[in-house]
Amino acid sequence: MQYQVIKWLYRSLYLILLVGMAGLIVGMFLRSPGIIGDGRADFYHQISGTAERPFAYRTLIPTTIRMLTIPIDDTTRESLAEWGLGNPFVYDVFSTSAWRIDWLPEFVLASMLMFLAVLGWLWSLNYLMTGVYSGNRYGMDALIFLGLLGLPPFFTATNYIYDIPALFFFTLGLALMIRRHWIAYLIVFFLACLNKETTILLTMIFVLYFFNQSRMNRREYIQWLVAQLLIFGVVRIFLMFWCLG
Repeated sequence: MQYQVIKWLYRSLYLILLVGMAGLIVGMFLRSPGIIGDGRADFYHQISGTAERPFAYRTLIPTTIRMLTIPIDDTTRESLAEWGLGNPFVYDVFSTSAWRIDWLPEFVLASMLMFLAVLGWLWSLNYLMTGVYSGNRYGMDALIFLGLLGLPPFFTATNYIYDIPALFFFTLGLALMIRRHWIAYLIVFFLACLNKETTILLTMIFVLYFFNQSRMNRREYIQWLVAQLLIFGVVRIFLMFWCLG
């Protein structure tokens, strides 16, 4: 009984620490060096759909934010901006980050999506590790925490709002691949292709890992390989015509 209580306390404190650190790291990602300042590839151009290629093709997160903020009329937007200017915390965040206060809904949604993406990545990392490693639970917890702490050194130049979701989708894709949950994998692969074209690297890993017939027979191998290539090709063609329009 005492062991169960200690175990429950450990898990609770660990999760609280993990979520807290995730929030801090998302703040660093958004503000230092930040998500604006890269010409026509910055946050504003990505959300408005006027970003340069290939940034315009990385549309999942920008389009999601744009669709969710379309219902906000000018009057509501102005009211939110006035509220933000009058709120010391919000004003400080926007002024020190050089964010436009009239874009408050977009920045709030981006912050929420990035936070959810980090949490999703942490869960996916755990899901991946338990699929390939059956070692000590505390050791895996330590590796996951170190992985989270290892993100900030990669926040250089300008950050992009598709970066953390790309990490989440790629890790989840690997976990589903290892566990052979192919329908779920293809759904994640599709979303990941909408997010960033480097998703094709998942297919390259699939090709190399499952080439050995002891891991997958040739019929399944070709079936799932063709499915991935079709999804990637269709998404790329669709996005090319989307951006032309």
